[in-house]
Amino acid sequence: MSNPDPRSIGFTHTQPQQNFKLLELPPELVELLSSDHPPTLYLKSPASTPASQSGHGHSSKSSNGDFVNLCTPTQTYILRQVHSSNSIFLIKPSERPRDDHTINSDVNGRPDAGTSPHGKDPVVTAIALCKSTMELHEPDKSFSAFPFLLQSLRVYDGPLNSGDRMDIEDGMDGTDTTQSRKVIKRVFADVPLSPVECKAAWINICAFVHLDPTAGRLVAWQPFAAVKLEVWKKILEGSLLHEINLEKQFLARDLWKAILDPDDDGTPFPRTLFDALIRRLTDNTSVSLYSEMNWASLDKNTTAKWIGEIYLETTAPDTGRAISHAQFLEAWRDLLPESWRAEASLDNMEVRINHFY
Repeated sequence: MSNPDPRSIGFTHTQPQQNFKLLELPPELVELLSSDHPPTLYLKSPASTPASQSGHGHSSKSSNGDFVNLCTPTQTYILRQVHSSNSIFLIKPSERPRDDHTINSDVNGRPDAGTSPHGKDPVVTAIALCKSTMELHEPDKSFSAFPFLLQSLRVYDGPLNSGDRMDIEDGMDGTDTTQSRKVIKRVFADVPLSPVECKAAWINICAFVHLDPTAGRLVAWQPFAAVKLEVWKKILEGSLLHEINLEKQFLARDLWKAILDPDDDGTPFPRTLFDALIRRLTDNTSVSLYSEMNWASLDKNTTAKWIGEIYLETTAPDTGRAISHAQFLEAWRDLLPESWRAEASLDNMEVRINHFY
């Protein structure tokens, strides 16, 4: 039997143990965090999970929203706990006291290299025991901020007719950049996806910030499909009357003024809703969510396809209200600028057949 090494290091553990979670990072995230300008990371969980988003890489236990995602500014990762049969100790170096007469010495009476002259021995101490690790996985492509926003945003359905025009105090119409930023950030905080993905969904929905007259405060809204369609009709009418070419660069405030009735101090709908539609149809995700649109130009293909989809959503939302192909195409063309009418083709959009008969 071999003799024990007098310079062996002792092993101890603390009580109680500290709580740690080991997180395994994918290579691209390690590279990002090791860069000269590492980004801020976010741990985000939803207030509740839409039925359409249950699963998508999360366990069935997460269907009630009790999960957390790790987000970079542009990417979302699902956190998944993986149990292992091999436990992992987290240790730190330390020393333990002992009696002076037990200090190991060499032939000259000097302490051995493995012992301390102050009556302490080097040891390693286990401060935590990890029986599982956290792994990061990219969610399915169908995992989106869209349904989370649809669930959390208030539905805006008016006013739009001339007899019910809006007269809102300054600062409460959603055009104040600071206040709008606060509202939008509160909404995004409960959406378990990255800020860039939240922004893309916000633009896609045509979401906007405006006064809730009942609560007397600014809230985030999603416009009803019929509202989007009526706002677009006003935009089209104003552009025709004032000869504004929507496909070329124009000042958004000029188009907004073209919509307003000069004999009425009110507005037919919020300026922020107008900006939301322009933002959606420019097909430019780099635009700011917090300030009024300035220069803009509408993307013809994006706009034409969107108008067709919104018209269908408004007039034929289910099989009970299906319309004919001819009726749809005629109405679609009438909603486009004259030079864009050729874009009204079923080949230019994904159409569900149950919209038509």
